Amino acid sequence: MTDGPMPINWDLSVSEAKQDQQRVKAGLVHQPLQLSDLPYALAVGVAYSEGAGEAVAVCTSMLISGSQIDPDSYMVSRALSDFPYVAGFFVYREGPAICELLDSLPGLPRLIVFDSQGVAHPRGLGLAAHIGVLYDVPTIGITRKLLSGRASPVPSRDGATAPIKGRSGSEIGIAVRFKGRCEPVYCSPGHRTDLATIKSYCQGVRAVRSCFPEALALVHQKANILAREPR
Repeated sequence: MTDGPMPINWDLSVSEAKQDQQRVKAGLVHQPLQLSDLPYALAVGVAYSEGAGEAVAVCTSMLISGSQIDPDSYMVSRALSDFPYVAGFFVYREGPAICELLDSLPGLPRLIVFDSQGVAHPRGLGLAAHIGVLYDVPTIGITRKLLSGRASPVPSRDGATAPIKGRSGSEIGIAVRFKGRCEPVYCSPGHRTDLATIKSYCQGVRAVRSCFPEALALVHQKANILAREPR
């Protein structure tokens, strides 16, 4: 495993993970990212197999519009993990596979979009934000489940959004319908991005599949299929 801006260690107890999560959270940075300078991004999906005790991570390159660059091109990584199922700490089960995947790339992308939580997370540091800090790379989290905060109703039209408000009343993300027929999905900043970044990103998504950016839906589906396959 490569050395990131912080030491990466997944072999932790739950109590150690709580301390580690706070250490990582202290390194979280929110800043604007100019998406017009980034025609490409990396889409990452991950799933955990209880039976095999391993996480499966899948990635593919995508255009900022959400479409996959090469429909037949994706990478897969698997990593064993016996970290228990504890709400708010899923990164400690799924992170090892993602790190193996990122470490296998010839270079880090300038933006990673995760099928996971950003900062709209019960502990303020979802998987997308956590991995972003470890690798000091800009990240965004998009997910079908709202785990933290409250979202206002989203109008039923293409690209409609509504704010997600945290406990303090501040905006921590947005709910978005990429297509008017779709259920809303939930987007929040990870590391080195901010609310303006995710709003700009969502406005630019044109290729939609299963109510997600197309490439993100593909890696989400592929990771879940591989996690269910017997080993």
